[in-house]
Amino acid sequence: MKFKEFMLNEMLSNEMNLNGKTDDEILRMAIVAEQDAIVLYQLMARKVKDKKVKEVLLDVAREEKVHIGEFKGLLEMLDKEEIPTEKEGKDEIL
Repeated sequence: MKFKEFMLNEMLSNEMNLNGKTDDEILRMAIVAEQDAIVLYQLMARKVKDKKVKEVLLDVAREEKVHIGEFKGLLEMLDKEEIPTEKEGKDEIL
């Protein structure tokens, strides 16, 4: 499977301008970048042979999940619709 270019890379190559972006838009972009990083590190971990390298890559992927939690926490402070709509989505699958 060929790994598609990262959203962050695409945004930067298009001379992404953060001027005019709201704080919640920037946080959503940060979440996407962290999600892309998780996918990358997990794919790399599947391919490497060295156990220690694999372990570190998976640990870094886990750290990216923590970053997502931080960004989501900030987003919930800024966008009061975030929590109820996320809960609604979770409830729909149960």
